[in-house]
Amino acid sequence: DEGLPVVSLGDASIASPFTSRFSTVTPCVDIVKQGRSTLVTYVQMFKILGINCLSSAYSMSVMYLNGVKMGDTQATISGVIIALLFMFLSNTTAHEKLSSTRPHSKVFCKYFLVSMVGQFCVHFLYLYGCYRFALTFEDGSEVGAGEGVPTVVETGDKAGNSTDIDPSSSITPGEEEDANAFKPNLVNTVAFMVNFIIQLVTFAVNYVGEPFNVSIWRNKALIWGLLLCTGLTGLLIADAAEDLNSTFEVVSLPKEMQFAIAAGGLGTWILSLVVETTARKAFPEKLHKYLVL
Repeated sequence: DEGLPVVSLGDASIASPFTSRFSTVTPCVDIVKQGRSTLVTYVQMFKILGINCLSSAYSMSVMYLNGVKMGDTQATISGVIIALLFMFLSNTTAHEKLSSTRPHSKVFCKYFLVSMVGQFCVHFLYLYGCYRFALTFEDGSEVGAGEGVPTVVETGDKAGNSTDIDPSSSITPGEEEDANAFKPNLVNTVAFMVNFIIQLVTFAVNYVGEPFNVSIWRNKALIWGLLLCTGLTGLLIADAAEDLNSTFEVVSLPKEMQFAIAAGGLGTWILSLVVETTARKAFPEKLHKYLVL
């Protein structure tokens, strides 16, 4: 009579996709908690990407239509900071207790769309308001896409009113390179700062903490990253250090513009938080009648 086969440690049985050394069902609960944490992190990263892409697209179109662009240093520093914030966001841990509330399991759902569209509308109003307010301070000679572009004149020698390039407006390659060089102005500075504030607000508002993950205050890397970036933005807005402004390729802002950006950023954070909280409560994940978790 041969004895029953003994399953050695590390061998997974057919009935279970994992092997546990515990004699209780505690590992199953841990897997559910880790799975929920991964799911909400996955959904929130997609939502943050969507909101940031929409806001960045509008700010870039504003700068393009005004003949200005984002500086290389601005784009590099902003990209590195956003990448670090995404890393800190994904490095969260699951909550210790298993909640009876179920997380949203789909990207394309009413909660996701309402929250993303609602927050973008708030951000759009903030962007548009600051942009229009900046134009009231901007000298018309500094904004315009006509720098370095040859003048087009009508010859009128044909019935079709053909156009030719004015020879007097031709520029040399060196002059063209100087014309295309980045020159910070008020519109560029406002667009960069407002868009950066919106990205920070998006991370802070859309972080899903309890009851699935630890709260944002316990995610030390993320909260310290957001606080440091907020302080850096405050220094840039207040024009506290001239060297810092030159490093970020921004110009000094008028007092009225400083107040508008700061107050608008605070209002954007509050309204975005209201939109996110309302959408989450108005469109909870539906429970299946045969499911407990």
